[in-house]
Amino acid sequence: MHVLPRWGTVELRTVAASDVSAWVAQLAGKRSASTTRKALGVLRGVLDLAVADRRLAVNPAARVKQPRLPLVEQRFLTADELTSLAQKTTSE
Repeated sequence: MHVLPRWGTVELRTVAASDVSAWVAQLAGKRSASTTRKALGVLRGVLDLAVADRRLAVNPAARVKQPRLPLVEQRFLTADELTSLAQKTTSE
C-alpha cells in the first residue's frame, strides 16, 4: 500500500539512503508512526533480499531512522482487580 506506489518502478541500484529518508519523512507526515515503521520494515526486507541475492552491495534503508512511537501510559491492575480476574477465569 505504501511501498509499491513509491518504489515499485525504481531500479534497485538507484535507491539512496537519502531518498528513503525523504520518503519516511513524507509518509510520517501523513500516517502514524506505527504505519510508517511497518512500511519502512517492508522496504528494508525487500532491500535485504536484494543484498542477499547480491543485486545490491548494501541496504540503503538499513540505517534510516524510524519515527518514534508515541509513549502510552501503562495501566496496571490493582491487587483487587487481579484477584477478581483470577477468580473469573478459574470459575469459567
